[in-house]
Order: sequence, then structure tokens, then C-alpha cells
Amino acid sequence: MLPHTGATSAWSDWYRCCHDDRFAQSQGTDFEHYVTQALSIIHGPDFINPLPKGQLGDFGCDGITGDGDIAYACFGYLPNRASEKALAVKVASDFTRAKEMWPTFGSWRFVSNVGMGPLATQALISINREHKIGSVRAIKATSFDRDRFWNELLLPLTAPELDKIFPGVPHAQNIQLQDLVPLLDKLGQAGLQGTEDAPEGAVPPQKMEFNKLSRRVQLEFSNARVHMPAIRDWFAGHSDPTLRDAQGVRFREIYLDVRRSATNSNEVVERLYISLGGQNFRLDDDLANAVYAVTAFFFDECDIFELPPENWTMEQV
Repeated sequence: MLPHTGATSAWSDWYRCCHDDRFAQSQGTDFEHYVTQALSIIHGPDFINPLPKGQLGDFGCDGITGDGDIAYACFGYLPNRASEKALAVKVASDFTRAKEMWPTFGSWRFVSNVGMGPLATQALISINREHKIGSVRAIKATSFDRDRFWNELLLPLTAPELDKIFPGVPHAQNIQLQDLVPLLDKLGQAGLQGTEDAPEGAVPPQKMEFNKLSRRVQLEFSNARVHMPAIRDWFAGHSDPTLRDAQGVRFREIYLDVRRSATNSNEVVERLYISLGGQNFRLDDDLANAVYAVTAFFFDECDIFELPPENWTMEQV
């Protein structure tokens, strides 16, 4: 089990990888949206993210707890504002405005995916020295990077709470292949049962490493193995003996089309997921599980990705 949570050990890494991806790769307002969405689950219904109102703006606050004790500022990476000097200015200016407009908080948290260098660190130290215990207004200022946000704020959450932030976690539930209309339209009435008594992984780790898939995608593929026997049995028992090959050809066509414009393997996999389950497939756990399983199935069965040479080892990545 995850420490302090109800998340199963099989998927604790999946939640963490989803967080790492969202935190590190989001930019600007997308980053702020992710952080405030997570904070609304972390702090519950009393958490408030003030909407900017005309010239008032949001009073320099990207979120505050209902009791007014903890205030947040978010700063998402953008190429034109990622310098260390700009970050230090942002730390100082956000704090100064929030302190003036919100007189109750005693804890101020700066959440950013731009690394805190020496200038930004000095700005934070200056705030804490000026507002130490015994001063006119004692305030504890802290910075939250990707790891600290996970370890202190997300890790204590329960699995249902994490599901609200990262929908579509594969819990090895029943998969309904009729949801996979874009690729598997002929599998309309299939209901495949997954169990925890899983065979060895269908997709070799060497193949996933060779194609430089992210840890999150590797987990999705590896744990989809619980469905592999049922998928094979379904194809074997179908009245059309050519169906599996035909679907494999269609899947490869989609892959080749995506690969023309995608920049890396993880983007290829994500766009394959979307082509199967639609843009919001992760909002439905059953559909998400089906997407992971069928993609992994064709990844292995049809060799749509590159195979490593026989003498290749994972250390060569």
C-alpha cells in the first residue's frame, strides 16, 4: 500500500508518474489550472481560487484555504519568463501583493515548475527573515517543486481522491470493448473480465525501453497484461477468422499516420489512445482500461513499434 493512502501498490507509481508529467510539462495557465485543481482536492470544498475581477485581479492569490491560513501562488514555466532573475522578481512581487491584500494567512506557498536558483532562493529567505516569529506579522514562506508537491500534498490522499485528479487509473476492472468504436467497431458486444492472476507481461520491458516510453505508459502497458488472454480468446472465437489481422492493419495505419507529425514515442502512444477512445477517454475508467489493454495488445502482437536488436540491452538507452 502507499503510505497514508488507500492506493494499491500496483498503481501507486502510476499516480506519481501522472503527477510528474503534468507538473513538469504544463506551462503557464495550464500549470496553474493543474495545481489549483489538485489543491481543491487536497484542501477540500473550503479551498477557494479567487477569480480575477477587472482591475482588482485576484489580489495576488492563486488559491487560499477557507480559514484564510494558507495562501498559494503559482508560476508555470513559459520560455519568455523562465530566467532566474524573473523568478526571483515573481517570488517577491507575488508575496508582497498577497500580504497587502490578504491579512490573515500565516503560511505562503509558492508552487512552480521553474527551478529555484540562488536569486529566487535569496528572495524566499528574505521573506522569512523579515516575517520570522516575533515580527509584526509572522509568515512562513515555502517553495513547492514537483517532488515536494507530491510528497507533502498528494501522497497523503486516498485513491478515490487521486482518481479525481488523475481520472482513468487502470484498476484491472472489466473492460468493455464496445467502447473502442474508432478501431474495434466489430467488437460491439464483448465484455472481457480481468483478474489479478495475471500472466507474464505481454509487452517485453526491453521493447518498451527501446522505444523510450515513459514510466507511466510502461505501467499502463505492463498492467494491461491481465486482459491479454481474454482478448486473444475473443479474437480466436470470433466468426471472422481474419478480424484480428484486419484490426492489426488498421491499428498500424493509425500509428503510421500519427508518427508523421508526433515528436516522440510518448506522444505517439497518447494519440493512439485518443484515436481509440476519444479525447476524454480517461474520464471513464472502463474505457481507459480498454484503451490501455488494446493498445498494449497491438503493440505486442503487430510489432507496430521498433524491435531492439538481439544483442541490445536496456543499459544502452
